[in-house]
Amino acid sequence: MDVPVETFVVVCLRLECLRGECELDDWRQSLACVKRVSHEQRMRGTRRLAQRRKGLNREMTDATEPLRSDTRPQANRHGLQLFADGCHEPRSAEGGWAFVVYRDAEEISADCGGIRNSTNNAMEVMALLQALRWVNGHAAGQVAIIWSDSHHAVNGCNSWLPIWRRNGWKKIDPNPRARRRTIADPDLWKAVDLQLSQNPLVTIAWCKGHVGIDGNERADTLANEGRLSIRTAARPA
Repeated sequence: MDVPVETFVVVCLRLECLRGECELDDWRQSLACVKRVSHEQRMRGTRRLAQRRKGLNREMTDATEPLRSDTRPQANRHGLQLFADGCHEPRSAEGGWAFVVYRDAEEISADCGGIRNSTNNAMEVMALLQALRWVNGHAAGQVAIIWSDSHHAVNGCNSWLPIWRRNGWKKIDPNPRARRRTIADPDLWKAVDLQLSQNPLVTIAWCKGHVGIDGNERADTLANEGRLSIRTAARPA
């Protein structure tokens, strides 16, 4: 059985005192010193354990955080960045898409459009598709980041596409009947998959919408203009 050092030292001092080999005051002073040293050692061990736990928590947070504050998208960051956004009006089933292109803080291109009988998710994916087509047509082989505020579009590109492709573009569902159903907007996703395969240097990233990010706000405005353009085009001359 292991005996703590503090207990062993106290026993030895007590025996010496009983045999008359040390004075009572010396014994008390030595005992106080042993207790103080033992307490300091325990505190140092507790601090080291707390530091290790703090470092582990920080690493776990960094690994799981979807968008860290130091990577917050802004139009004033260097490199080629695109912001894609879609919109949809349920009552009329009209949707709009748009993307804006920035290079080294300057807007160099933008485009938008509208589609009838659409859905919000379809418009978000369409916006990404049009942004990818722009990159492959005007900046082929270059590093680019395409930002979107749609979890559906971003997760589809980064996580679901390979599974859908292997599964014959069927739904991912534990229900066998549901697995036989085709995913929503399969033609759009197949087109996105093709565009992504042409440039592995393109990154699809999520950004929070409507929080003052310049590119996201600009794309949102253009997407609404693209939706309204359907009505303008339908008016007789």
